[in-house]
Amino acid sequence: MLEETTEVGRTTSTALHYTLHHPSIVSLFSEFSTPLDSYQVLELCPRGSLAAILNSSSPSVLSEDELRVIVKGLVDALMYMRKQLILHGNLSPDHILLTEDLRPVRVQLIYTAAILT
Repeated sequence: MLEETTEVGRTTSTALHYTLHHPSIVSLFSEFSTPLDSYQVLELCPRGSLAAILNSSSPSVLSEDELRVIVKGLVDALMYMRKQLILHGNLSPDHILLTEDLRPVRVQLIYTAAILT
């Protein structure tokens, strides 16, 4: 059974994110809201998203070594989340963030994560 967290479940998703501590998952430092929107203070990932890197490259090709590092970090994060009974729910290049040297890859948890029960 999947317990989905949506806009209504932001608090649940944020609380879930605070409990995750893994080198390949972006750390959540704080969250705050204004009357108009909610904000999260996340760990800095200076290379940005995988989508941005792919869109800025011409052609959009990564070297085999870069791809190996990215895939390993992604697999490590997904295995950790699986052990914690968490399903990401919206994994895409936009939600894969990269450190300066591509090590380790950081998976950004968003509000569509689900708890496997």
